[in-house]
Amino acid sequence: MTLPVVVEIVIGTAYTYLFFSLLASALNEVWARWTNARAKTLERAIPHLLGTPDDFAKPSKKPPANLLAESLSAHPLIQGIATDYRFPSYIPPAHFALALIDLTVDLRSPGGVLTASPAEVIRGTGEKLEGRQRQIVESLISGESNPRSIQARIEQWFKDCGDRVSGAYKRATYRSLCVIGLAISFAFGLDAVRLVQGLYTDPATRAIVVNAAKSATPNSALQAPPIPIGWENRSPYFILGCVISALAITLGAPFWFDLLNLFINPRQTGSPPASGPKFIG
Repeated sequence: MTLPVVVEIVIGTAYTYLFFSLLASALNEVWARWTNARAKTLERAIPHLLGTPDDFAKPSKKPPANLLAESLSAHPLIQGIATDYRFPSYIPPAHFALALIDLTVDLRSPGGVLTASPAEVIRGTGEKLEGRQRQIVESLISGESNPRSIQARIEQWFKDCGDRVSGAYKRATYRSLCVIGLAISFAFGLDAVRLVQGLYTDPATRAIVVNAAKSATPNSALQAPPIPIGWENRSPYFILGCVISALAITLGAPFWFDLLNLFINPRQTGSPPASGPKFIG
């Protein structure tokens, strides 16, 4: 097997998985929107941020009641940005900070000197602010009396906590992408073994796929690769091949597009620009 043939097989395989990775990403996004996955992840995270000692990343566990989190979720600044679901999929840090200050911080001016302290009760509930929730508010105030400074602290704290929320959402997204990848692989009969064998033994198909890969750009519609897939003429390694394809699909479109660039650009006119749009998958 000569090197050019090996390179063309790699290009054809990468283009095929790029095409199906984009399909999987689109289906995954549709599923996330239909199930309100982002909003539900954030909704589970808020009680954890406000003192509930549980792991919000496990949706099967029902977190203990957290009155402060419930009050914040019902606050007009939060409910006002909810859309299709009862909870927003994204909360601007300023909205979160202002709502939390409104519920839990007392701002007074005894003797003309502005002071800030945790409220005795959560506003609008009549329930005492105590325990872990009070400790969080005290830590965020930490002797500060300027409302703008307190707001800035809460905003920064919320942004820092958002990294963990994003991590939990990405892990959940990857799990659903694995399921979608398996479904696509078996639905289309995307046997990795048969794919490579077909590209090796059929120069005409290989040339068509390579030419399609050369014209692929982040903003162009990809052509469906005319590759040997399906449930007919299955190889003895059909199940293993489909599992391998599913794992390849979960790597995502950016991975396969970057891999294509490694092999295609040197064979054309040069390197791609230093910056530009990329696939999102």
